[in-house]
Amino acid sequence: MAGPKRSADVAVYDLSTGAAISHVDLAGLVPGPHLLNGVAVDAGGSAYVSDSLAAAIYRITADGKGSVFARDDRFAGPGIGLNGLVVHPRGFLLVVKKSDGAIFKVPLAEPGRVSQVKVDGAFVGGDGLTLAGDNDLVVVANATPDVTTNAAFALTTDDDWTSAKVYDVLPLADDYLTTAVVRDGTLFVVSTHLDALVRAAAAGDGDLDDLRAEATLRPIGLVVR
Repeated sequence: MAGPKRSADVAVYDLSTGAAISHVDLAGLVPGPHLLNGVAVDAGGSAYVSDSLAAAIYRITADGKGSVFARDDRFAGPGIGLNGLVVHPRGFLLVVKKSDGAIFKVPLAEPGRVSQVKVDGAFVGGDGLTLAGDNDLVVVANATPDVTTNAAFALTTDDDWTSAKVYDVLPLADDYLTTAVVRDGTLFVVSTHLDALVRAAAAGDGDLDDLRAEATLRPIGLVVR
């Protein structure tokens, strides 16, 4: 095992059987520490993976070949950087940077043309992104060491994600939620108590059995148009 911040592995499984299909090691593509975070798949079967510590987005083709897809100085910064990402059907990625809440647009055909989405809001702690339509996006934000947001934000755009506006906000109390999914018009959020597990592991508590709870999905009242 490479150890914390050294591994950068992606595994593919068969959902019907649970059997492992393939494994891709991305650690050698960018030097330094790694923390793979968000994953999104395009229509052709390529997967895009954010690396929160290497300030990079990788692409893994359908045949299992990994490469650096995008790097940008704006991806870098203290703490956890790039986090959740989605593939937009019009041919670009949207990715959120947790440390400062910035959202970036990355064209699939020209990944060097990274632009920051202009938004009238701050999403510090931004963790998960969920498309709720071509022009609607949900950002689930939890916390950083300095800022606690704990809210879900609904965004909309009228210029293909050059800019966006917040049209709804739902506070999420003290629950450290990480991402969301839309099903039949209802938004569900994922709760894992990941923050408590990370703090306990960092402190070297050793016995983490009381934190080994299954992730839960619950519907929330945010209106998805």
